[in-house]
Amino acid sequence: MIAISLDDDRKALDAMVAKNGLPWPQLYFGKRFDNELAVLYNIQKTPTNHVLDRQGRIVAKDVREGEIAAAIEKALAATPR
Repeated sequence: MIAISLDDDRKALDAMVAKNGLPWPQLYFGKRFDNELAVLYNIQKTPTNHVLDRQGRIVAKDVREGEIAAAIEKALAATPR
Protein backbone atom coordinates (compact mmCIF):
# COMPACT_ATOMS: atom_id res chain seq x y z
CA MET A 1 0.00 0.00 0.00
CA ILE A 2 1.21 3.47 -0.83
CA ALA A 3 -0.34 6.91 -0.56
CA ILE A 4 -0.03 9.57 -3.22
CA SER A 5 -0.14 12.91 -1.49
CA LEU A 6 -1.92 15.71 -3.27
CA ASP A 7 -0.83 18.20 -0.64
CA ASP A 8 1.15 21.28 -1.54
CA ASP A 9 2.67 21.62 1.96
CA ARG A 10 5.23 18.93 2.78
CA LYS A 11 5.47 19.96 6.46
CA ALA A 12 1.70 19.61 6.90
CA LEU A 13 1.80 16.18 5.25
CA ASP A 14 4.66 15.03 7.49
CA ALA A 15 2.79 16.26 10.58
CA MET A 16 -0.39 14.41 9.56
CA VAL A 17 1.54 11.19 8.91
CA ALA A 18 3.26 11.42 12.30
CA LYS A 19 0.01 12.28 14.13
CA ASN A 20 -1.86 9.35 12.58
CA GLY A 21 1.05 6.88 12.65
CA LEU A 22 0.64 5.94 8.99
CA PRO A 23 3.07 3.08 8.28
CA TRP A 24 2.91 3.05 4.46
CA PRO A 25 4.98 5.24 2.15
CA GLN A 26 3.63 8.67 1.28
CA LEU A 27 4.66 9.76 -2.21
CA TYR A 28 4.90 13.54 -2.37
CA PHE A 29 5.33 15.52 -5.56
CA GLY A 30 4.13 18.95 -4.42
CA LYS A 31 2.04 19.31 -7.58
CA ARG A 32 -1.42 18.55 -6.17
CA PHE A 33 -3.58 17.04 -8.95
CA ASP A 34 -0.91 17.65 -11.59
CA ASN A 35 1.51 14.99 -10.34
CA GLU A 36 2.32 12.10 -12.66
CA LEU A 37 0.43 9.40 -10.75
CA ALA A 38 -2.68 11.51 -10.18
CA VAL A 39 -2.78 12.18 -13.92
CA LEU A 40 -2.06 8.54 -14.86
CA TYR A 41 -4.87 7.22 -12.63
CA ASN A 42 -7.21 10.15 -13.31
CA ILE A 43 -7.56 11.21 -9.67
CA GLN A 44 -10.32 13.83 -9.53
CA LYS A 45 -11.13 14.01 -5.80
CA THR A 46 -9.76 13.26 -2.37
CA PRO A 47 -9.88 11.06 -0.54
CA THR A 48 -9.93 8.25 -3.03
CA ASN A 49 -8.30 4.85 -3.33
CA HIS A 50 -7.52 2.51 -6.17
CA VAL A 51 -6.62 -1.16 -5.93
CA LEU A 52 -4.19 -2.18 -8.66
CA ASP A 53 -3.28 -5.61 -9.93
CA ARG A 54 0.32 -6.72 -10.42
CA GLN A 55 0.38 -5.09 -13.87
CA GLY A 56 -0.73 -1.71 -12.46
CA ARG A 57 -4.27 -1.92 -13.83
CA ILE A 58 -7.08 -0.52 -11.69
CA VAL A 59 -9.31 -3.37 -10.50
CA ALA A 60 -11.33 -1.47 -7.85
CA LYS A 61 -11.97 2.16 -6.91
CA ASP A 62 -13.12 3.83 -3.71
CA VAL A 63 -13.13 0.60 -1.72
CA ARG A 64 -14.62 0.97 1.76
CA GLU A 65 -12.19 0.92 4.67
CA GLY A 66 -13.25 -2.51 5.96
CA GLU A 67 -13.02 -4.06 2.49
CA ILE A 68 -9.57 -2.88 1.39
CA ALA A 69 -7.61 -5.93 2.57
CA ALA A 70 -9.98 -8.33 0.79
CA ALA A 71 -9.84 -6.26 -2.43
CA ILE A 72 -6.03 -6.29 -2.38
CA GLU A 73 -5.89 -10.03 -1.74
CA LYS A 74 -8.34 -10.65 -4.59
CA ALA A 75 -6.30 -8.47 -7.00
CA LEU A 76 -3.05 -10.20 -6.11
CA ALA A 77 -4.56 -13.68 -6.39
CA ALA A 78 -6.11 -12.95 -9.80
CA THR A 79 -2.89 -11.90 -11.50
CA PRO A 80 0.18 -14.10 -11.94
CA ARG A 81 3.54 -12.93 -10.70
